[in-house]
Amino acid sequence: MVIMDKAEVDTFTQHLNSVHPSIKFTVELENNNALAMLDTLITRAPDGKLVFSVYRKSTHTDQYLNFSSHQPLEHKLGVIRTLTHRAKTLSSDSTLLEKELDHVKKSLSICGYTKWTWTAPSSRKRDPKPRRSDTPTKGHVSLPYVQGVTEAINRKIRSAGVTVHVKPSNTIRSMVVSPKDKVKTLDRTGSIYQIQCKDCPSQYIGETERALGKRVSEHKREPSPVGGHMKAARHSFDPGEVKVLDSDSRWFQRGVKEAVYIAASEPDLNKDQGRHPYQPPTRGYSGQVVWVHCPDHVSRVAAFISYVKNLRSKRGMDTCFIGATRALLRMRLHSTSPASFKSLRYEAVPYPRSLASAK
Repeated sequence: MVIMDKAEVDTFTQHLNSVHPSIKFTVELENNNALAMLDTLITRAPDGKLVFSVYRKSTHTDQYLNFSSHQPLEHKLGVIRTLTHRAKTLSSDSTLLEKELDHVKKSLSICGYTKWTWTAPSSRKRDPKPRRSDTPTKGHVSLPYVQGVTEAINRKIRSAGVTVHVKPSNTIRSMVVSPKDKVKTLDRTGSIYQIQCKDCPSQYIGETERALGKRVSEHKREPSPVGGHMKAARHSFDPGEVKVLDSDSRWFQRGVKEAVYIAASEPDLNKDQGRHPYQPPTRGYSGQVVWVHCPDHVSRVAAFISYVKNLRSKRGMDTCFIGATRALLRMRLHSTSPASFKSLRYEAVPYPRSLASAK
């Protein structure tokens, strides 16, 4: 914004446009002693002072986040907090501020906001931006919003020192607007898929980085478990009926998902458990929770690794790490025999009942 004599406006504009051929400027003059700049209306008073207020275009609809929509309450109160903060920041005197706040309250009342929302603590914060806490966070997690469920999960995670960010899972735009054409099943890439035999319950689960249709066509050949089954039993499968179980463009994550689906479905045509086989804890006598002492306060990580190696190599036991203190490791042991719990390498004592009941 430039304040200058009207007679010099054209000369100054021509000078700016002559600096570079690819950069051109336009001019907007004041109308009725007022000039809009972004969301601020600058008005020149008779005494020469500049008065600032909130500016809205003539096409503005005053439509904000409806209070009955499936959105987190904090987001709805944030609408009040943001509009109030803008009014207090841009209004240059109390009269304009009161006028702007009345306009905001009227507009939000049409959107379903009641009186108590204006007195809620979250809507009366001075700064709409969250202030950084001096306490370091243990991490960040993003949760989809489901009313009545996300709030409880949010409280649990925040009590552990983790910052939680909540976002709406479904919007009208995501359900109605589709900017891209839907990809056909056989044209999808990075898929974990399932092939079902048409003549018997046999199944096959696999993964591919390439187009699914090309990989499915390869299963018709005899070297493939599916092709071998088709030739031996004279069965067939419909490529159009191939089901996509999941998708992931990342190689490692896709292999893990494939192994999980194989372990869950146990398809009879698969020759192995996938690229990253899932190995659940040994079944049998299991579930004993123990405290394991770390001698001489050695590193918990080193003690844990050493303890697990000892269990697996000498006793055939598996373990699930639960938690730790400065000198103790807490883990759940799994074994096929109760005798395996005797003569452990470190001193192991049962998990205290008082703590177990508290859990």
